[in-house]
Amino acid sequence: MSETKQLAVLVIAGLILGIIGIVLVSSFPPLFEGDLVVDSYDAVLYENGTLTERYTYDVRTSGEYRMLFRFWEAPLTFGPGSVPSVQFVSATPSPGTIGYAKDDEGNVNVIGASEDSSVKATINSLAETNEVGIFKPDYFNQGKYTVTYSYILHPPIEYDSATSHLNLKFAGAGHIPYRNVRITVPASQVEQVFAYPSVLDTAKIGDAYIITGRVESDENLAVELLTSADGFLQVPGYRTEVADIRGKTVSANFWYNLPYFVANLLNILAKIAVILVPALFVAIYYWYGREKAYTV
Repeated sequence: MSETKQLAVLVIAGLILGIIGIVLVSSFPPLFEGDLVVDSYDAVLYENGTLTERYTYDVRTSGEYRMLFRFWEAPLTFGPGSVPSVQFVSATPSPGTIGYAKDDEGNVNVIGASEDSSVKATINSLAETNEVGIFKPDYFNQGKYTVTYSYILHPPIEYDSATSHLNLKFAGAGHIPYRNVRITVPASQVEQVFAYPSVLDTAKIGDAYIITGRVESDENLAVELLTSADGFLQVPGYRTEVADIRGKTVSANFWYNLPYFVANLLNILAKIAVILVPALFVAIYYWYGREKAYTV
């Protein structure tokens, strides 16, 4: 086989291996999701502070789980509280399951079942505080299960003479992957939207902002909103005056997202390098590998 044919084989093999590697890296997260994942998460925030959530869980292994849940880092209450909190209103569990909520004081509400003291006691012993979910005493079979929750938010709201600021954290540490996220927030008086993680897409459609994408396990899922000074007046929150709240929010967003930007840049450069390796083979051959012709 001639040198040029050997080089062609090497270049083609390098390109194929590089492309396969990029495809595998891009497909890596779905391949290692585990046997439980949130197939879709749809949250809608209304101007009066009402929040609805719709979870669809994908259970891949039967007999492993009997509780599918989410918990709040803020206090969960069954009525208006005296501190920033999430007030539970209702739940609509999947057929054949029992909905529940456990507030920050350890009180349990059961939805979709008769007042069975043993069921309530079991949920109380298993659930953490500030947790809502669905319960199946004989464990979940493989399949998808949907539950809808409704709340009234009582969040902290920061403001100054020109701007109001609201930071909503939907999920933090300790959660499973979210394949498809869709968060809808009202666009009225909203001037800037910051979504976390930064890979989420934000688009203004009509009178709302729609935030979509995928969130890996344990990643913070949050949305920050900056409005005009009279924003969020309908939200029953706790207002605190903070000087230059816009500048502080923009600065915090930059420093929080900087590692994501750097990691994304390195990821792009690594993929480019993988594709350019075959070109490097050609360059090395051109400069050092070719047989030189001499007149004798």
